[in-house]
Amino acid sequence: MGLNMGNRLYDLMDWPSIEGVVYSECDEPMELLGGRICKDGFLIQTFAPDAVEMNVRVDGRKKLYPMEKMDEAGFFAVLLPGRKKFSYTFVKEDIYGKKTEYKDIYSYGRQECMQALLKISQNGRSEYNINKFMTGSAQDAYKYMGSHEAVVDGISGMIFGIWAPDARRVSVIGAFNKWDGRVFQMEKDYDTGIFFLFIPDMKPKTPYCYEIKLKDGQVVKKADPYAQSASNDVIYASLAGVNPEEKNFKWTDAGWKQEDTKHKPLSICEIDILDLKDDTIEDRIEALGFNCVEIMNVCAVRNGSSAETINFYAVNCEVGGLRLKAFIDKMHKKNISVIIDWNGAFMSQGEYSLVYFDGTHLYDTGKVNLDNHPELNVASFDYSKPQVRSFLMSNIRYWIEEYHVDGLKFSETASMLYLDYGRKPGEWIPNIYGGKENINAVEFIQNVRKMVDSLQKNTILAAEESSGWQFVTGDIADGGLGFDYKWNDGWKKELVPFIEMDPLFRKGIYGRLTYSMLYQYSDDFIIGFSRNGYGWKKGILKDIVPVNGEDVLNHVKTALGYMYFHPGKKLINIKECSGVEKFVAQMNNLYRNTKALYECDDNPSGFEWADDISAEETVIAVLRRDESGQSVIGAVNFTPVERKEFCIGVDEAGKYTDVLNDSVVYESSEHNWNSKDESVFVDLKPLGISLYTYEPYTEIEKERIKIEKETKEALMLAKKEADEAKAVKDAAIERAKQAKEAEIIALAAAKEAEKAEKEAAKKAEEARIACIKIDENAKKKLAELKKMEEKQGE
Repeated sequence: MGLNMGNRLYDLMDWPSIEGVVYSECDEPMELLGGRICKDGFLIQTFAPDAVEMNVRVDGRKKLYPMEKMDEAGFFAVLLPGRKKFSYTFVKEDIYGKKTEYKDIYSYGRQECMQALLKISQNGRSEYNINKFMTGSAQDAYKYMGSHEAVVDGISGMIFGIWAPDARRVSVIGAFNKWDGRVFQMEKDYDTGIFFLFIPDMKPKTPYCYEIKLKDGQVVKKADPYAQSASNDVIYASLAGVNPEEKNFKWTDAGWKQEDTKHKPLSICEIDILDLKDDTIEDRIEALGFNCVEIMNVCAVRNGSSAETINFYAVNCEVGGLRLKAFIDKMHKKNISVIIDWNGAFMSQGEYSLVYFDGTHLYDTGKVNLDNHPELNVASFDYSKPQVRSFLMSNIRYWIEEYHVDGLKFSETASMLYLDYGRKPGEWIPNIYGGKENINAVEFIQNVRKMVDSLQKNTILAAEESSGWQFVTGDIADGGLGFDYKWNDGWKKELVPFIEMDPLFRKGIYGRLTYSMLYQYSDDFIIGFSRNGYGWKKGILKDIVPVNGEDVLNHVKTALGYMYFHPGKKLINIKECSGVEKFVAQMNNLYRNTKALYECDDNPSGFEWADDISAEETVIAVLRRDESGQSVIGAVNFTPVERKEFCIGVDEAGKYTDVLNDSVVYESSEHNWNSKDESVFVDLKPLGISLYTYEPYTEIEKERIKIEKETKEALMLAKKEADEAKAVKDAAIERAKQAKEAEIIALAAAKEAEKAEKEAAKKAEEARIACIKIDENAKKKLAELKKMEEKQGE
C-alpha cells in the first residue's frame, strides 16, 4: 500500500457514514470526505466511483501516495504520516487508463465554505444577509444564493448555495463529474436548510444543475432557482456564476432618469424577448414614436407563456443577458423607458422547475387550474413562507439593479390575490378571517412598492388584474396595493367584438364603446392591444376585422385612434403596427404633444362625451381637457360611409382644426346640440379619425363675425318684414278675391231667385186654374149625382 496502514486505516473508517456517501444519501459529506488530522496522521478520504486507481500528490512533494479502495463502490482512503494538514491533489486513473489530476473539493472544510458563503452574503454589511433570507426580508438573495465566484484558502472557484431543507441529499452535477450525483454531494446547514459546496477552479458559464434525492428515494434534477444564465443545450442546466461579459458590461445611461408618468404621456410598445434577435428593433421602436417598451417572456418559459417560467433570474438563452442589457442601455439613450413582464404568480410544473423542489411544496401551494389557459401546467407561489418572499423580492431588485429596468408589469395578479384562484372547493384553505383573500400576497405586493421606491424613484409597477379587486392603484396607506397602473383588459374585451362586427351592424352594439367609462376612475389604467389577455389567440387586429382589401388597415386605424382618444396610458404590441407604422408614429407624436390627451387621465374633469348618441351613424366623439381647461375633440367614424355636416356640440365658440386631416378648419356656430349651446359641423371621412384642436377667435375675427351676424340678422329682419308685408298684401288680395267671388255668387243667386220666383208664380197660377177646373168638375159631378138621386126618388 506504500504506507503500512493495515488495520489502522480500517479502524479509522466510519462505515455507516461511508455507506451514506456510497448510496448518495449523505447530507453532511464534509464530516467524512476530504482530509483531517487524526491521532495516527492525516487521513484523506474520497468517493470516486469511476476510478480504477487513486493517488494523492502532496504539494511540494514528487511522491505519489496510493489510496486504498475501502469499498468496491469506489470509496478510497489514505493515511499520511504526520499530524498536520497538507495541501494536496488527487491523481485519478479511470477504466480507460486516462489520468486526471484535480483538487479535492472536500479539502475545503465546512467552516471555510460556510465562511465564504457568509462573506458573500455579508456584502460589506455588518449583518449576514442569510439571516434576512430566512426571515423573508432579504432583497438581494441572488448575490449569495445559487452559484458565485469565491476564493477559499487562496483558491478561486465557485461556491454553491441552495435552499432545500427536506432533501435527503443534494449534489452539484455537470459534465465536470459526468452528471453523476454520487459525487460532489453538498453539505447541509441544518439551521437554515441551505446546502452548500465549494468547487475549486470552476469557471463562470460552466453548465450544471442540482441532483436532489428526496426522502422517498426518488432522484430528480433541478435547475438552480437563482441561476443568472441558463444553458441553451441542456434543458435543465444552469450556467455557473455570472457571465463575465454581462458582469463587465459598461452602462452608458448614467444621465437617464425615469420621470413620474402619472400626468405625463406614456405610450408603450409591447415586444417579446425574441424580438431582440432583430438588431434593428431599437430603431423601429424609436421610429414608431413610443416612449416606453414592455418586454414579454424575458425569462426561460415553457409553452410561450411567462406563467410557466423555469428560470426566474436567467434571461431567455436565445437572446442572453448581454443583449438585453445593450438593448435597455440603447433605449435609455433614446429617452425610452423599459419595463418587463414579471411573473411572481406561477411557476412551471415541469420536471426541472421549482415545483416539489425538495420533495415538498417548498416554493408552491400546488397546481392551479386556469380556465382561460387550460393548456398551462402551473403552480402558484406560497407567499406565507419567508424564504419564498425573499426569493421573489430579490428577483425584482435583481432586474432593477442589474438590468436597469424602469418598471415591472405583474402578470396574473388576480391569482396572487385570491386563495381560491384556479382551485375547487376543498383545494384551498381560507385566511385567518375566513375569507378567500391572500393576505400574505397583499402584504408582499405592498412591500414591493416600498422596496422599489427606496431603490429607484418613479419605478413603474403595473398590474394585470381583472378580478375587480378594489384600489389596485390606491395608496398603501389607504389600503391600496400601491400599483401605478392597472391593465384594463375589460376595455379591449368590449372593443374587440365591436371591431369584429360587420360595420353595418355595429350600431347594435354601440354601447360597447362607452361601457369602460363607467369604471374609468376607479383605478389608473393602461389600455391597448396586447398579445396577452382577452382575444390573444385571435391574433392581431388585421386578423379579426370583417373585411378584406384596402379597408382592413383603415379599420385597424379606427381602433387604434379610439384608444389614443380614450383616457388611460397606451399600449400596442409591435405586431399591431404592421402596415400602419406611419399612422402609429403620427398618433404617438400627437399624443405626446397634446396635454389634453394625457394630463387628466385620472380626473373626471378631463373627459366628456362629445357625442355618444349617434349609434345609427356609428360615430363616437370625445372631448378631452388638460389641467388648464384647454380642450380637444376626437371623433371616430366606424363605418365606411362619409358623414357630411356631422354635428358635434362644443364648449366654446371658435375655430376647430382637424389636425389629422389636412388641417381643415371648421368654425362653430350658435346651435344647441347634445346639451351644448355651440356646435361645429364637420365632415367625417369613411372609417375616418379626426382630432380637432380649439382656437378662440381673434378680435378681428370676432368683429367680422359680429358684422356678419348683424348683417345676417338685419337681412333676416328685412326679409321678415318683407315677408310680413307680402303676407298682408296677399291676405288683402285674397280677401278681395273672396269678396269679388262672393259678389258674383250673390248676383247669380239673385237671378236664380228671380227665375225661381217667376217659375213659382207661373206654377201657382197653373195650380189656381187647375184648382178652378177641379172645383168646376166637382160641382158638375155633384150636380149630375143630385139629378140621378132626384130621378130615383120619383
